[in-house]
Amino acid sequence: MAYLLLFSKNMFFEVPDGKAMQWLGIVAYSTLFMPLLVIFLLWRLKFVQSLEMEMARERYVPLIACMSFYFWVFWIFHSSLQAPAWMQMFLLASFISMVLSFLLTIFGKISLHMTGITAVMVYAFLLNVRTGFQDYWFLIFAILLTALLWAARKYLKAHNKQQLIAGAAAGAFSSIIAFLFY
Repeated sequence: MAYLLLFSKNMFFEVPDGKAMQWLGIVAYSTLFMPLLVIFLLWRLKFVQSLEMEMARERYVPLIACMSFYFWVFWIFHSSLQAPAWMQMFLLASFISMVLSFLLTIFGKISLHMTGITAVMVYAFLLNVRTGFQDYWFLIFAILLTALLWAARKYLKAHNKQQLIAGAAAGAFSSIIAFLFY
């Protein structure tokens, strides 16, 4: 989101003058600070054994909290701030990825890292296809980051191949669904 708000030259992603930092603050507060606070409190109160939340059931409450925060920020940008459609699509894809992550976690552990980065990569691809590849650096960076994250999660043995694929599929699907709404 920081790239899109501060550096993107895509004419379809125009932000009103003086709003980029304010909007970035709202997004960071809602999708970074508040979820991290919830996870930290859950850990300190011993609701989760570690910050890594290795067991799938430990992820339920944090994912529900994230769903709430992500929906809230999407709704603010949709209803109050009248943000560009591509920004709303990004935030909607983020919310949908949380919902899918929660639903899939009920059945077993998936890679939440892959869900997030694949959602960004597919979003970057769809943005570029629709707007004539005006943000190809965003797409290249997203592809590289997705590959590096896949390799890192595999190298660290944090997930097996099926968990990585399930996370990537959830991320890709969330961006495609959000794209269909916009």
